[in-house]
Amino acid sequence: MAHHIVDVRHVPGKLNVIADGLSQQWEGQPRDTGIDDGSAWTVSEDWEASSGLINDLLLTEPATQPESVSDLQKRFADEPVFLEVVESILEMDSKKSLRDRKRAKHRASQYLIEDGKLWRLRGGTTVRARSRVECVTKEEAKQLA
Repeated sequence: MAHHIVDVRHVPGKLNVIADGLSQQWEGQPRDTGIDDGSAWTVSEDWEASSGLINDLLLTEPATQPESVSDLQKRFADEPVFLEVVESILEMDSKKSLRDRKRAKHRASQYLIEDGKLWRLRGGTTVRARSRVECVTKEEAKQLA
């Protein structure tokens, strides 16, 4: 069904008579207390404490270390596409125009930096899972071939 949606438009308030009628169909009717539909639930401000939940902090650290960032920039200095992707992932392209940043962000959506390496995710738009591929420079590709 999602592939056949042609146009979606917002119909404000009372002009949307179908939705308005559905939302008000049970208004003023006696409530059946035997049905547990959750409509009588209330929100308690101290529900976390009463249920034993404790607010805890989660410490995160950057996925890439600064030395690996500079290594990637040096490694892909002669590869403009990969360098653009690395800078976009690490948000180091703030001096570029908005158009260039958007294009780089779109291109970088298919890439990942992990363990100091740049990986291209091979999934694309297909639903079938595919492996990732490590990005290498032209010189490294010649040595591997």
